[in-house]
Amino acid sequence: MSDKFVRGRATRRQTVVTLYNTCKLKRVPLLTYPEAVKVSIGRGPSWMHWVSNPGAIAVDVFVIVYQLGVCCVYIVFIGDNLKKLCDAYVNYTVEIYMLMILLPLIMLNMIPNLKLLAPLSGVANIMAALSIIFIAYFLLSGKKSNQPLDYWGTLPNFPLFFGTIVFALTSVGVVVAISTNMKTPKQFWVTCGVLDVGMIIIVLFFLSVGILGYMFCVSECSDAITLDLPKNNGLASAAVILYTISIFISYALNCYVPVDIIWRNYLGPALERRSVTKLRLCEYLLRIILCLFTFVLAVSIPRLGLFISLFGALCLSALGFCFPAIMEACMEFARPERLARKFIFAKDIFIFIVGLIGLTTGTYSAIEGIINSFR
Repeated sequence: MSDKFVRGRATRRQTVVTLYNTCKLKRVPLLTYPEAVKVSIGRGPSWMHWVSNPGAIAVDVFVIVYQLGVCCVYIVFIGDNLKKLCDAYVNYTVEIYMLMILLPLIMLNMIPNLKLLAPLSGVANIMAALSIIFIAYFLLSGKKSNQPLDYWGTLPNFPLFFGTIVFALTSVGVVVAISTNMKTPKQFWVTCGVLDVGMIIIVLFFLSVGILGYMFCVSECSDAITLDLPKNNGLASAAVILYTISIFISYALNCYVPVDIIWRNYLGPALERRSVTKLRLCEYLLRIILCLFTFVLAVSIPRLGLFISLFGALCLSALGFCFPAIMEACMEFARPERLARKFIFAKDIFIFIVGLIGLTTGTYSAIEGIINSFR
Protein backbone atom coordinates (compact mmCIF):
# COMPACT_ATOMS: atom_id res chain seq x y z
CA MET A 1 0.00 0.00 0.00
CA SER A 2 2.82 2.42 0.84
CA ASP A 3 4.34 1.88 -2.61
CA LYS A 4 0.97 2.54 -4.24
CA PHE A 5 0.63 5.72 -2.15
CA VAL A 6 4.06 6.98 -3.24
CA ARG A 7 3.34 6.28 -6.89
CA GLY A 8 -0.17 7.75 -6.71
CA ARG A 9 1.14 10.87 -4.99
CA ALA A 10 3.94 11.16 -7.56
CA THR A 11 1.60 10.93 -10.54
CA ARG A 12 -0.76 13.50 -9.00
CA ARG A 13 2.14 15.89 -8.42
CA GLN A 14 3.33 15.17 -11.96
CA THR A 15 -0.11 15.95 -13.42
CA VAL A 16 -0.52 19.21 -11.50
CA VAL A 17 3.01 20.48 -12.16
CA THR A 18 2.74 19.71 -15.87
CA LEU A 19 -0.66 21.42 -16.03
CA TYR A 20 0.80 24.47 -14.28
CA ASN A 21 3.69 24.56 -16.75
CA THR A 22 1.40 24.30 -19.77
CA CYS A 23 -0.72 27.19 -18.45
CA LYS A 24 2.46 29.20 -17.91
CA LEU A 25 3.63 28.37 -21.42
CA LYS A 26 0.33 29.45 -23.01
CA ARG A 27 -0.01 32.42 -20.60
CA VAL A 28 -3.53 31.48 -19.62
CA PRO A 29 -4.95 31.01 -16.09
CA LEU A 30 -6.55 27.62 -16.75
CA LEU A 31 -6.35 24.67 -19.14
CA THR A 32 -8.45 21.54 -19.05
CA TYR A 33 -6.77 18.15 -18.90
CA PRO A 34 -7.30 17.43 -22.65
CA GLU A 35 -6.05 20.92 -23.57
CA ALA A 36 -2.96 20.38 -21.42
CA VAL A 37 -2.31 17.03 -23.14
CA LYS A 38 -2.54 18.74 -26.53
CA VAL A 39 -0.18 21.55 -25.54
CA SER A 40 2.40 19.31 -23.83
CA ILE A 41 2.60 16.79 -26.69
CA GLY A 42 3.00 19.73 -29.05
CA ARG A 43 6.16 20.62 -27.12
CA GLY A 44 7.58 17.14 -27.58
CA PRO A 45 9.48 15.57 -30.49
CA SER A 46 8.18 16.52 -33.94
CA TRP A 47 7.25 12.93 -34.73
CA MET A 48 4.76 13.00 -31.84
CA HIS A 49 2.93 16.18 -32.83
CA TRP A 50 0.30 14.32 -34.83
CA VAL A 51 -0.73 12.56 -31.59
CA SER A 52 -1.74 15.80 -29.83
CA ASN A 53 -5.33 16.00 -31.11
CA PRO A 54 -6.06 12.24 -30.81
CA GLY A 55 -4.45 12.33 -27.36
CA ALA A 56 -6.81 15.08 -26.19
CA ILE A 57 -9.80 13.13 -27.55
CA ALA A 58 -8.52 9.96 -25.85
CA VAL A 59 -8.43 11.77 -22.50
CA ASP A 60 -12.06 12.83 -22.99
CA VAL A 61 -13.00 9.24 -23.82
CA PHE A 62 -11.26 7.81 -20.77
CA VAL A 63 -12.84 10.41 -18.48
CA ILE A 64 -16.31 9.75 -19.93
CA VAL A 65 -15.93 5.97 -19.64
CA TYR A 66 -14.62 6.27 -16.10
CA GLN A 67 -17.40 8.58 -14.89
CA LEU A 68 -20.08 6.42 -16.50
CA GLY A 69 -18.40 3.42 -14.88
CA VAL A 70 -18.67 5.12 -11.49
CA CYS A 71 -22.39 5.63 -12.17
CA CYS A 72 -22.72 1.91 -12.94
CA VAL A 73 -20.95 1.08 -9.67
CA TYR A 74 -23.35 3.38 -7.80
CA ILE A 75 -26.42 1.71 -9.31
CA VAL A 76 -25.15 -1.75 -8.38
CA PHE A 77 -24.26 -0.53 -4.88
CA ILE A 78 -27.72 0.95 -4.34
CA GLY A 79 -29.42 -2.20 -5.66
CA ASP A 80 -27.33 -4.52 -3.46
CA ASN A 81 -27.99 -2.50 -0.32
CA LEU A 82 -31.72 -2.11 -0.98
CA LYS A 83 -31.92 -5.87 -1.38
CA LYS A 84 -30.11 -6.31 1.95
CA LEU A 85 -32.58 -3.99 3.67
CA CYS A 86 -35.72 -5.54 2.16
CA ASP A 87 -34.84 -9.25 2.09
CA ALA A 88 -36.58 -9.76 5.45
CA TYR A 89 -39.86 -8.58 3.93
CA VAL A 90 -39.82 -9.42 0.20
CA ASN A 91 -37.63 -11.65 -1.95
CA TYR A 92 -36.89 -9.55 -5.04
CA THR A 93 -33.78 -9.84 -7.20
CA VAL A 94 -31.23 -7.03 -7.20
CA GLU A 95 -32.27 -6.12 -10.75
CA ILE A 96 -35.78 -5.27 -9.51
CA TYR A 97 -34.38 -2.81 -6.99
CA MET A 98 -32.26 -1.22 -9.71
CA LEU A 99 -35.39 -0.80 -11.82
CA MET A 100 -37.16 0.85 -8.86
CA ILE A 101 -34.55 3.59 -8.66
CA LEU A 102 -34.28 4.21 -12.41
CA LEU A 103 -36.95 6.93 -12.67
CA PRO A 104 -35.71 8.82 -9.55
CA LEU A 105 -32.17 8.68 -10.98
CA ILE A 106 -33.34 10.10 -14.31
CA MET A 107 -35.23 12.89 -12.52
CA LEU A 108 -32.19 13.72 -10.39
CA ASN A 109 -29.99 13.70 -13.48
CA MET A 110 -32.21 16.35 -15.09
CA ILE A 111 -30.75 19.00 -12.75
CA PRO A 112 -28.55 20.98 -15.17
CA ASN A 113 -26.63 23.22 -12.80
CA LEU A 114 -23.85 22.31 -10.38
CA LYS A 115 -24.94 25.14 -8.09
CA LEU A 116 -28.26 23.35 -7.58
CA LEU A 117 -26.47 20.07 -6.93
CA ALA A 118 -24.05 21.60 -4.41
CA PRO A 119 -26.50 21.67 -1.43
CA LEU A 120 -27.48 18.06 -2.16
CA SER A 121 -23.80 17.15 -2.25
CA GLY A 122 -23.33 18.71 1.20
CA VAL A 123 -26.22 16.65 2.57
CA ALA A 124 -24.76 13.52 0.95
CA ASN A 125 -21.38 14.15 2.59
CA ILE A 126 -22.97 14.49 6.02
CA MET A 127 -24.93 11.27 5.51
CA ALA A 128 -21.81 9.44 4.37
CA ALA A 129 -19.84 10.68 7.40
CA LEU A 130 -22.55 9.52 9.83
CA SER A 131 -22.77 6.17 8.06
CA ILE A 132 -19.01 5.64 8.29
CA ILE A 133 -19.11 6.40 12.03
CA PHE A 134 -21.84 3.78 12.51
CA ILE A 135 -19.91 1.26 10.39
CA ALA A 136 -16.71 1.85 12.37
CA TYR A 137 -18.66 1.24 15.58
CA PHE A 138 -19.82 -2.17 14.34
CA LEU A 139 -16.37 -3.11 13.06
CA LEU A 140 -14.78 -2.26 16.41
CA SER A 141 -17.45 -3.71 18.68
CA GLY A 142 -18.76 -6.65 16.62
CA LYS A 143 -17.58 -10.22 16.75
CA LYS A 144 -14.51 -10.75 14.58
CA SER A 145 -14.00 -13.72 12.25
CA ASN A 146 -11.97 -16.63 13.60
CA GLN A 147 -10.31 -17.32 10.25
CA PRO A 148 -6.55 -16.78 9.98
CA LEU A 149 -5.59 -13.55 8.23
CA ASP A 150 -3.92 -13.75 4.82
CA TYR A 151 -1.54 -10.79 4.85
CA TRP A 152 -0.34 -10.92 1.24
CA GLY A 153 -3.02 -12.42 -0.99
CA THR A 154 -2.12 -14.15 -4.24
CA LEU A 155 -0.32 -12.98 -7.37
CA PRO A 156 -3.25 -13.73 -9.76
CA ASN A 157 -5.46 -11.40 -7.68
CA PHE A 158 -2.94 -8.53 -7.70
CA PRO A 159 -4.25 -6.93 -10.95
CA LEU A 160 -7.74 -6.74 -9.38
CA PHE A 161 -6.18 -5.22 -6.27
CA PHE A 162 -4.32 -2.70 -8.45
CA GLY A 163 -7.54 -1.68 -10.21
CA THR A 164 -9.38 -1.26 -6.92
CA ILE A 165 -6.60 0.83 -5.36
CA VAL A 166 -6.31 3.06 -8.43
CA PHE A 167 -10.10 3.48 -8.49
CA ALA A 168 -10.06 4.58 -4.85
CA LEU A 169 -6.99 6.83 -4.83
CA THR A 170 -6.82 8.37 -8.31
CA SER A 171 -9.13 11.31 -8.99
CA VAL A 172 -7.43 13.28 -11.72
CA GLY A 173 -10.40 15.54 -12.42
CA VAL A 174 -10.78 16.51 -8.77
CA VAL A 175 -7.04 17.09 -8.32
CA VAL A 176 -6.82 19.33 -11.38
CA ALA A 177 -9.97 21.27 -10.42
CA ILE A 178 -8.75 21.95 -6.87
CA SER A 179 -5.25 23.00 -7.88
CA THR A 180 -6.36 25.34 -10.65
CA ASN A 181 -8.95 27.07 -8.47
CA MET A 182 -6.57 27.76 -5.55
CA LYS A 183 -5.38 31.29 -4.88
CA THR A 184 -1.79 29.99 -4.83
CA PRO A 185 -1.72 26.80 -6.97
CA LYS A 186 1.94 26.12 -6.15
CA GLN A 187 0.94 25.37 -2.55
CA PHE A 188 -0.95 22.35 -3.82
CA TRP A 189 2.07 20.31 -4.92
CA VAL A 190 4.99 21.58 -2.80
CA THR A 191 6.38 19.30 -0.10
CA CYS A 192 3.92 19.10 2.84
CA GLY A 193 1.42 21.05 0.75
CA VAL A 194 -2.27 20.40 0.13
CA LEU A 195 -1.61 17.28 -1.96
CA ASP A 196 0.69 15.62 0.58
CA VAL A 197 -1.50 16.35 3.59
CA GLY A 198 -4.68 15.36 1.77
CA MET A 199 -3.20 12.10 0.48
CA ILE A 200 -1.88 11.14 3.93
CA ILE A 201 -5.31 11.68 5.50
CA ILE A 202 -7.11 9.76 2.74
CA VAL A 203 -4.69 6.83 2.76
CA LEU A 204 -4.79 6.52 6.57
CA PHE A 205 -8.59 6.62 6.46
CA PHE A 206 -8.80 3.97 3.73
CA LEU A 207 -6.24 1.80 5.52
CA SER A 208 -8.14 2.00 8.80
CA VAL A 209 -11.52 1.07 7.32
CA GLY A 210 -9.98 -1.60 5.08
CA ILE A 211 -8.03 -3.27 7.88
CA LEU A 212 -11.00 -3.21 10.26
CA GLY A 213 -13.31 -4.56 7.58
CA TYR A 214 -10.90 -7.37 6.67
CA MET A 215 -10.42 -8.36 10.32
CA PHE A 216 -14.19 -8.38 10.76
CA CYS A 217 -15.03 -10.88 7.99
CA VAL A 218 -11.71 -12.02 6.35
CA SER A 219 -12.41 -14.15 3.23
CA GLU A 220 -16.17 -13.78 3.67
CA CYS A 221 -16.07 -10.05 2.91
CA SER A 222 -18.64 -8.79 0.43
CA ASP A 223 -17.87 -6.25 -2.27
CA ALA A 224 -19.10 -3.45 0.06
CA ILE A 225 -18.71 -3.42 3.84
CA THR A 226 -22.33 -2.27 4.25
CA LEU A 227 -23.42 -5.71 3.01
CA ASP A 228 -21.58 -7.36 5.94
CA LEU A 229 -23.28 -5.38 8.70
CA PRO A 230 -25.65 -7.37 10.95
CA LYS A 231 -29.25 -7.75 9.83
CA ASN A 232 -32.28 -6.77 11.92
CA ASN A 233 -30.26 -4.12 13.73
CA GLY A 234 -31.56 -0.56 13.81
CA LEU A 235 -28.20 1.19 13.85
CA ALA A 236 -26.80 -1.04 11.10
CA SER A 237 -29.88 -0.43 8.96
CA ALA A 238 -29.51 3.32 9.54
CA ALA A 239 -25.90 3.15 8.35
CA VAL A 240 -26.91 1.30 5.19
CA ILE A 241 -29.80 3.71 4.49
CA LEU A 242 -27.68 6.82 5.00
CA TYR A 243 -24.87 5.58 2.80
CA THR A 244 -27.27 4.40 0.10
CA ILE A 245 -28.98 7.81 -0.02
CA SER A 246 -25.56 9.49 -0.13
CA ILE A 247 -24.50 7.37 -3.11
CA PHE A 248 -27.86 8.00 -4.80
CA ILE A 249 -27.34 11.77 -4.59
CA SER A 250 -23.72 11.46 -5.76
CA TYR A 251 -24.87 9.75 -8.96
CA ALA A 252 -25.98 13.08 -10.46
CA LEU A 253 -22.63 14.71 -9.65
CA ASN A 254 -20.68 11.95 -11.41
CA CYS A 255 -23.01 11.84 -14.41
CA TYR A 256 -22.67 15.62 -14.79
CA VAL A 257 -19.05 15.22 -15.95
CA PRO A 258 -19.68 13.06 -19.07
CA VAL A 259 -22.75 15.14 -19.93
CA ASP A 260 -20.67 18.32 -19.75
CA ILE A 261 -17.79 16.89 -21.84
CA ILE A 262 -20.00 15.39 -24.55
CA TRP A 263 -22.25 18.44 -24.78
CA ARG A 264 -19.61 21.17 -24.51
CA ASN A 265 -16.96 19.58 -26.77
CA TYR A 266 -18.93 17.56 -29.29
CA LEU A 267 -22.74 17.75 -29.46
CA GLY A 268 -23.13 21.42 -28.52
CA PRO A 269 -20.93 22.81 -31.30
CA ALA A 270 -22.57 20.45 -33.84
CA LEU A 271 -26.05 21.70 -32.89
CA GLU A 272 -25.26 25.36 -32.28
CA ARG A 273 -27.55 26.59 -35.10
CA ARG A 274 -30.62 25.03 -33.49
CA SER A 275 -33.06 27.05 -31.39
CA VAL A 276 -32.56 27.37 -27.64
CA THR A 277 -35.59 25.14 -26.99
CA LYS A 278 -34.27 22.38 -29.24
CA LEU A 279 -30.82 22.65 -27.68
CA ARG A 280 -32.31 22.26 -24.21
CA LEU A 281 -34.36 19.26 -25.33
CA CYS A 282 -31.28 17.66 -26.89
CA GLU A 283 -29.33 18.15 -23.66
CA TYR A 284 -32.10 16.56 -21.61
CA LEU A 285 -32.26 13.68 -24.08
CA LEU A 286 -28.50 13.18 -23.68
CA ARG A 287 -28.91 13.02 -19.90
CA ILE A 288 -31.67 10.42 -20.21
CA ILE A 289 -29.67 8.31 -22.68
CA LEU A 290 -26.57 8.26 -20.46
CA CYS A 291 -28.64 7.39 -17.41
CA LEU A 292 -30.34 4.53 -19.29
CA PHE A 293 -26.96 3.34 -20.58
CA THR A 294 -25.49 3.08 -17.08
CA PHE A 295 -28.64 1.34 -15.88
CA VAL A 296 -28.57 -1.27 -18.67
CA LEU A 297 -24.87 -1.96 -18.08
CA ALA A 298 -25.37 -2.28 -14.32
CA VAL A 299 -28.33 -4.64 -14.72
CA SER A 300 -26.43 -6.71 -17.28
CA ILE A 301 -23.33 -7.10 -15.06
CA PRO A 302 -24.30 -6.58 -11.38
CA ARG A 303 -20.79 -7.30 -10.05
CA LEU A 304 -19.77 -4.43 -7.78
CA GLY A 305 -16.18 -5.40 -6.93
CA LEU A 306 -15.29 -6.42 -10.47
CA PHE A 307 -16.83 -3.21 -11.85
CA ILE A 308 -14.60 -1.17 -9.54
CA SER A 309 -11.47 -3.06 -10.60
CA LEU A 310 -12.38 -2.88 -14.30
CA PHE A 311 -12.91 0.87 -14.52
CA GLY A 312 -10.02 1.60 -12.17
CA ALA A 313 -7.57 -0.42 -14.25
CA LEU A 314 -8.96 0.56 -17.66
CA CYS A 315 -9.37 4.31 -17.24
CA LEU A 316 -7.38 5.53 -14.26
CA SER A 317 -4.22 3.65 -15.20
CA ALA A 318 -4.24 5.75 -18.37
CA LEU A 319 -5.38 9.04 -16.81
CA GLY A 320 -3.29 8.76 -13.63
CA PHE A 321 -0.12 7.08 -14.93
CA CYS A 322 0.33 6.94 -18.71
CA PHE A 323 -0.81 10.41 -19.81
CA PRO A 324 0.95 12.34 -17.00
CA ALA A 325 4.21 10.52 -17.85
CA ILE A 326 3.88 11.37 -21.55
CA MET A 327 2.96 15.00 -20.77
CA GLU A 328 5.94 15.57 -18.46
CA ALA A 329 8.40 13.89 -20.82
CA CYS A 330 7.22 16.08 -23.71
CA MET A 331 7.37 19.26 -21.62
CA GLU A 332 10.93 18.44 -20.55
CA PHE A 333 12.05 17.61 -24.09
CA ALA A 334 13.35 21.14 -24.78
CA ARG A 335 15.20 21.57 -21.50
CA PRO A 336 18.96 22.18 -21.87
CA GLU A 337 19.99 20.21 -18.77
CA ARG A 338 20.72 16.79 -20.24
CA LEU A 339 21.36 15.07 -16.92
CA ALA A 340 18.04 16.27 -15.50
CA ARG A 341 16.31 15.27 -18.71
CA LYS A 342 17.71 11.73 -18.54
CA PHE A 343 16.51 11.29 -14.96
CA ILE A 344 13.02 12.62 -15.76
CA PHE A 345 12.75 10.51 -18.92
CA ALA A 346 13.75 7.37 -16.99
CA LYS A 347 11.17 8.13 -14.30
CA ASP A 348 8.45 8.82 -16.87
CA ILE A 349 9.22 5.62 -18.78
CA PHE A 350 8.94 3.66 -15.52
CA ILE A 351 5.61 5.28 -14.60
CA PHE A 352 4.27 4.74 -18.13
CA ILE A 353 5.21 1.05 -18.05
CA VAL A 354 3.61 0.62 -14.62
CA GLY A 355 0.41 2.24 -15.89
CA LEU A 356 0.40 0.18 -19.08
CA ILE A 357 0.93 -3.09 -17.19
CA GLY A 358 -1.78 -2.14 -14.69
CA LEU A 359 -4.16 -1.23 -17.51
CA THR A 360 -3.69 -4.45 -19.50
CA THR A 361 -3.48 -6.97 -16.65
CA GLY A 362 -6.12 -5.28 -14.50
CA THR A 363 -8.60 -4.95 -17.35
CA TYR A 364 -8.00 -8.55 -18.46
CA SER A 365 -8.38 -9.93 -14.92
CA ALA A 366 -11.58 -7.94 -14.29
CA ILE A 367 -13.17 -9.01 -17.59
CA GLU A 368 -12.13 -12.61 -16.95
CA GLY A 369 -13.65 -12.42 -13.46
CA ILE A 370 -16.90 -11.00 -14.84
CA ILE A 371 -17.13 -13.79 -17.43
CA ASN A 372 -16.36 -16.48 -14.85
CA SER A 373 -18.97 -15.07 -12.45
CA PHE A 374 -21.72 -15.95 -14.96
CA ARG A 375 -20.59 -19.55 -15.39
